[in-house]
Amino acid sequence: MDYFSPGFRELIRLARRTWARGQVFLARRNLREAETQLGLLGWQQADFDLETQRQVDAIQNVEREQGALTNRVAELAREIQTLAAERARVRAELEQQRATLEADRTSTRAPLTEIDRLLGSVRDRGPIIERNLAGLDREERETNELYNKLIVTNPQPPEMRDDILKLRDRLLAIGHERNDLKASAANTAEELQKREQERQSIEEKSAGFDRQLRELKAAAEQCDSEFATRAKDLEKEKARNDGTIHRLEHAKLDPYREIGRVLADSGVSPLNQPEAFSRVIDLRKSITTAEEAITASLAETAQENAELLRVSLGIWGVLIVGLLLVLGALL
Repeated sequence: MDYFSPGFRELIRLARRTWARGQVFLARRNLREAETQLGLLGWQQADFDLETQRQVDAIQNVEREQGALTNRVAELAREIQTLAAERARVRAELEQQRATLEADRTSTRAPLTEIDRLLGSVRDRGPIIERNLAGLDREERETNELYNKLIVTNPQPPEMRDDILKLRDRLLAIGHERNDLKASAANTAEELQKREQERQSIEEKSAGFDRQLRELKAAAEQCDSEFATRAKDLEKEKARNDGTIHRLEHAKLDPYREIGRVLADSGVSPLNQPEAFSRVIDLRKSITTAEEAITASLAETAQENAELLRVSLGIWGVLIVGLLLVLGALL
C-alpha cells in the first residue's frame, strides 16, 4: 500500500490553500480600500436607494461638521500666530524699557566713584586737622609756661626781652593758626556733609531705578505667563479640533465603502476615474477565484481515504522533523 502519495498530495493542497487564503486576506483588505475609494469618487453622481441615501446624508453631515471645524482650526492658527507676534512685541517693548532703566541707573551711579574718592580724601583730612590742633595746644601750653617764667624775671637782659617778644608773637600766631584750623575743620565737616548728601541722593535715585526694574521684571513675567497660558489653551483647542477632524474623516470610510459597494453592484463607474470601478471588480473576481480554489482543494481532500491520509501525514511529519533535526545538527 502506498503510504507516501496521499500525504504528499495533501501537503501540496495545504500549501496551495494557505497561499490562496493569504491572497484572499490581502485581496479583501485591498477591496475595502478600493470600495472606499470608489465611493469617495462616485458618491455624488448616482441616485441611491433609501438606505444608501442615508450613507450619503451621513457623509454630507460629516463634511459640514468638518468644514466648520476646519474653519475654526484656521481661525485658531491665526489667533496663535497673532498671539505669538503680540507676545514678541510686548517682550521687545519691555526689554527696551529695561535697557533704558539700566542705562539711567548706570548713568546715575557713574559719579559715585569720584564722590567716594572725595569722601575718602575729606575723611582723611579730619584726623590731620585734629592732630595739628592738638599739637598747637601743646605748643601753646609750653610757650605760655616759658613766657610766664621769663616775664617775671628781673632784671631782664636785652636778649631775654627779645625772647619774650618772640614768645608773645608765637602765642598770637598760634591763636591765628588755631582759628585757621578750626575754619578748615568746619569747611571739612561741611564738605563731608555735602558729599554724603550727594551720595545719599544718588543711592536713593538708584534704589528707585532698582524698584522700577523689579516691578518691570515682575510685570514681564506675569505678562509672559498670561501669553503662554493663552497660547497653550489655543494649542489644546486646535489639537482637539484636529483630532476631531481626523476622527470624522475616518468615520466617513464606512459610508464611502457602503456606497462603493452599491456602485460596484450597480455597475456605476466614476466619470473621471473609471479605473477605480475596474479595480473593485478585479479584486472581487480574484477573491472569488481564490475561494473557489480553496473549495475545490477541500473537496479533493474529502475524497481521500481518511485513515490512510492520517497515516501518510504522520509519516511525512516524522520525515520532515527528522530532516530538520539533521540540518540543525549540521549547521
